[in-house]
Order: sequence, then C-alpha cells, then structure tokens
Amino acid sequence: MSSRPIDPSPSPVQTFHKSKVHGPHLVSTHLVSGVSGAAHYSSTSQSPTRSTHSLRRSSDAMSLDPNQPEVTLEGKRKQVLDDVSELFCSRPTIEIFKRSWRPDAVFEDPISKCLGYKEYAPQWFGMPKLFPKSITLSRRVISSTHNPNRIMYQQEQEYTVRGLGTKKVMKSLVVIELDENDMIIHLHDKWNGNDHPTRWGAHALRRLNAMTLPWFVSVPKLDKHD
Repeated sequence: MSSRPIDPSPSPVQTFHKSKVHGPHLVSTHLVSGVSGAAHYSSTSQSPTRSTHSLRRSSDAMSLDPNQPEVTLEGKRKQVLDDVSELFCSRPTIEIFKRSWRPDAVFEDPISKCLGYKEYAPQWFGMPKLFPKSITLSRRVISSTHNPNRIMYQQEQEYTVRGLGTKKVMKSLVVIELDENDMIIHLHDKWNGNDHPTRWGAHALRRLNAMTLPWFVSVPKLDKHD
C-alpha cells in the first residue's frame, strides 16, 4: 500500500483580533438609545393596575395634564427657559451655560446623572452630532415658584436621528431648580413625567454614563473665574 502524500504547506492559523470601541459609536449608542427609550416610554399607556403607592411616588406625572393653565415667565426666568429650550433643540452654545447655568449644577434624566459642567456639557454638545434636527412641538410652563425656587414645564420634542432620518417624539416634564440669582443648579428631564429609576444598580449605571461621555465629546472650556 502506498503512503499518503504529505502536504508541504503549513496548516492554516486562525488569528483573533481585539475589538475596538470607537468614540462616535459609543456616543450614538448612548444618545440614540436614550431618545428611543424615552419615545417608547412616553407612548406606552399607564397600567390600570398600578398601586396607589406608585401613583404617589410619580406625582409629578400628573403634571402632564394638557388642561393645566399656562404660567407666563418674564425677565431672567424667561431667559432661563429659552436657554434650556435651545439646548433641547440641539443648539448648545457656551454663552447659554455662562448665562444660565452654575458650573457645579446637576443634570439628570433616566439614563444619566451629571455632576458639574464637565459632565453635563457633553450631554448637550453631543446632541447635534446625532440629532441635527430637534423641534419643540409643544411647551407649557405649569409652575414658577420662589419657595421652592424652581420652574416646571412640560414639553413634546421631535428628534431626527442623523443618517437614518428616523424621527422620535418624546414627552417629558422638565424641572429647573434655581439659586438665589435664578441660575440653574439642578435640571431634571423626567420622561413622561415619571421619577428617575431607583432600582438596584440604576444609579451606578446613570453615573457611569455621565462619566463616560466626556471622553468622546469635547466641549468649550469655561473661563477660569467661572
């Protein structure tokens, strides 16, 4: 019996390459998933079996009643409202933050909790990269008080996703807490008027999102004296 011929060529070698996470992809995943989640959350009807305790915890959600009378703002408070609306419309500028935000302010939504300018500014400056078009469909101020010092308004916003042309509509209750000079110290974007998630691990994930995005979105620097 003749022996089998030996193949002189070397055996194929399989090579594994480490995957890379690119900044733009991370930014798009963070922002697009946020808006998509908000749109789904806003369009989902409330369950009729929710407990009385749950309704009490989400008392701000009742503020999304379209029949509530609208409050008219003037002076500095109107400027603050207009500046925040510009941010939601994907038109951030350094002047807005110098004029209406404290450098140590806090920004919160269901997917992030940002502490200070270095964390909250990338949230806004990153928006035009993914949502070049953002339109306010409706805006209604429902409260403006001095004790507590805050503005509350409900809005309906339509975002267009870059490259896809997909439009997402989301409703939210925006709560703006102010200092004695009517500068923003805390801004809550409450999707569908509901409180931010408090389940186990949610706070850690929101902080992780806030601390990660600044790695990939550059923002103008505030003046040293600010």
